[in-house]
Amino acid sequence: MNATSWPKRSREGRKLAISSYCENVIRILENSGEGQFTPGLHVWKKILTLSMYTAKVESDSNWSLVHRCCRALISHRDMSEENIDDGLLSIGLDAAQKVKDPKLAADLICSTRAGSILQYDEMNAGGNPSSKSFVSRVSPNTYFKAIKLCVDNEMPCEGNRILTHCLKNDLPSKVLGDMHTLVLTGYARNGDVEKAKALFDEMQMVDIPVT
Repeated sequence: MNATSWPKRSREGRKLAISSYCENVIRILENSGEGQFTPGLHVWKKILTLSMYTAKVESDSNWSLVHRCCRALISHRDMSEENIDDGLLSIGLDAAQKVKDPKLAADLICSTRAGSILQYDEMNAGGNPSSKSFVSRVSPNTYFKAIKLCVDNEMPCEGNRILTHCLKNDLPSKVLGDMHTLVLTGYARNGDVEKAKALFDEMQMVDIPVT
């Protein structure tokens, strides 16, 4: 934990390059899982913050460090759906996009708790909820961003995994149609005729429109 507090500036106030130091710490943590000591989630989250700093301040190439931290976090034995919050999901999807890893995007989405949550709209004059609605735990924009990454990198199968998660949420039919059509297009572009047909048949069974 103290290692993540490595100084980022010199005594003169000049920014220090710490990406190589950060990479060494990550390597130590990755290898420590083979022995008696296993880094906890809080340790990986701390080093994730440090690696994010190097990616934003030093070089885009350091997104590979962020990617390694995200991979370690979602594969951690103590990781649960509750631990993948909006912040980790956003960072993970950015890392997946930067290093072109659709599988990381799909793994993150599919590790997030599915289902809808109750949301109250503005209160009325009497102090009671004027209306209520159910919203997805993962936003449509987040879903679409992850699916597009999969299709653009010629891995529509990973996008299809995300579609399964989408169907567990209370999303509008038009949104589901757009997402399914995107994966359908990816299959067709790759020449996966059988998979495209299977997805099209599934869409018809559950009344999802082709958009």
